[in-house]
Amino acid sequence: MSKYDVEVEGRLKALEGTVGNIEGMINSLVAQVDELKSHSHDAPAAPAAGSDARLDQIVATLKAAEPGKFRNL
Repeated sequence: MSKYDVEVEGRLKALEGTVGNIEGMINSLVAQVDELKSHSHDAPAAPAAGSDARLDQIVATLKAAEPGKFRNL
């Protein structure tokens, strides 16, 4: 083989290796997405709306844990 052929062959092998790595990463990502799609929680998460109720719950918990430390507004 000529010097040019050797150089082209080396570049081709490098590209094929890169493509193989990319295919592996894509397959891994597809598997992760499938796993996330099939995931479910035992209890539903608290809704984002009604954050005032959640805040009131946190304040009540803190007041119960440290009586006399927090004043009412």
